[in-house]
Amino acid sequence: MPTGICSIPAMFPFVIEMHEQLDSTNSAAKQRILKQEDLSYHALLCRDQKKGRGTKGRSWVSLDGNIFLSAVIPLPGVPDSEQLSLSSGLAVLRTVELLCSAPDISAAPQISLKWPNDVLINGEKVSGILIEIVESFAVIGVGLNLVDAPPLATYLNKYANNVSFWPAVYTLLLKLSTIAAKTRYPAEKLEWCVNKKNIQTPPI
Repeated sequence: MPTGICSIPAMFPFVIEMHEQLDSTNSAAKQRILKQEDLSYHALLCRDQKKGRGTKGRSWVSLDGNIFLSAVIPLPGVPDSEQLSLSSGLAVLRTVELLCSAPDISAAPQISLKWPNDVLINGEKVSGILIEIVESFAVIGVGLNLVDAPPLATYLNKYANNVSFWPAVYTLLLKLSTIAAKTRYPAEKLEWCVNKKNIQTPPI
């Protein structure tokens, strides 16, 4: 059971559940959906994720103080997995861009999307995305290194101005909330993105 449904800004699009510990936020959301629980526009977070998962069965190293969440978004029809991946990746990329914004553009880090599910800062991974379709829902899992990172990765506050946990969560969820309205991009723009190993300035 969640430790609480958090106080959130007015008109916020998600109900936020904060759990003390879960094996995996995606697994928890999937299990509840399969039990016919309506989790439309719910976001499951936890402080301690024991078995975080990435794509292709890889594990996600869940260090203390970082963000581990799964956003559940209802799908109006048969999902297009490439469109959904692109939408989710760009939502996370825009979140990192916003939180790392610098008054001096010359000092801003290079933020890019490595297709299909990694967001990088200066070539190092800061976030990973795992999307799973369960019945008529997309479960969008995001791990975002906020204050610490494993070897060969990086964390957001290395480049940002001490962004705290909840403002980062709210920003990320607001960006993810636009996915339902943006799952159909013009084919030429999607093709441009798919053909790039690194998306640095998406034409969207």
